[in-house]
Amino acid sequence: EKDLLLQFKEVIENQLKQFDLTKKLEDNLEKGRKLHKQTLPARMPEIDNLSFGTFYQAAERLGGDFYDIIELEDNLLFYVSDVSGHDLSSSMLNIFLKEAVDSYLLSQYDTSNYLSPSAIINYINKHFVEKDFPPDYFISLILGTISLKDYQITVSNAGFQFYPLISRKNGEVINIKCKGMPINVVNKYKDYNECKYSLKPEETLHINTDGLFEQKNNINQMYGEKRVKKIICKNSNLTPENIISKIYKDFMNFKGNATIEDDLTSVLIKRQD
Repeated sequence: EKDLLLQFKEVIENQLKQFDLTKKLEDNLEKGRKLHKQTLPARMPEIDNLSFGTFYQAAERLGGDFYDIIELEDNLLFYVSDVSGHDLSSSMLNIFLKEAVDSYLLSQYDTSNYLSPSAIINYINKHFVEKDFPPDYFISLILGTISLKDYQITVSNAGFQFYPLISRKNGEVINIKCKGMPINVVNKYKDYNECKYSLKPEETLHINTDGLFEQKNNINQMYGEKRVKKIICKNSNLTPENIISKIYKDFMNFKGNATIEDDLTSVLIKRQD
């Protein structure tokens, strides 16, 4: 009986230790979730002739997507990211990304190519390598600027499989085809292409992470870019917020009761006139 009581005591103590470890992990995950939420922009800039729409939903408690839009004198800087993982590491990578962009804007303010998207991504990539992150960590990133004088978009792509879209006044939807490798420790100091597009009145820039396009329903069908383009084509005259509402209403109907497989992030910027 004494031996049984000792074994029972040991089992209870182990269970209490496990409970304590689980609670600490839950607390850390909750802290990471709150930190990620706090780093997302609370509101969009108020700019004449531009309107914005955003959507973000994490697939799990901690998401791997991030976005920001920053007004800088006569330019608008925007970026959307999709990092590896859906745990504390993803939260850490998103914080690193935001701090790297903010550091670049402060330290490179007087340089001639200050707002060059490729220069900013090269800066992020350089510091990513210096941090010596594990080889399976990566950041996929669309980063660009819009001139508030002539509405020219300049964008670089670091690993996004699905290109940014432009919806035109007549309903036509085109891709801004710009390629580039994700930011990781293997991809050291590579130059990124810059693609340009002049945003015309009533045109909208669309950036979506791959969670939207690659979601599958209960019969293993993929939502797909073609379906998104079709919805955009029918609703190109609407505000960015209403276009997003149409897309994700259709997305949820398509998905049914299937589990959301990846984070969902969309950023839309429309020129009014």
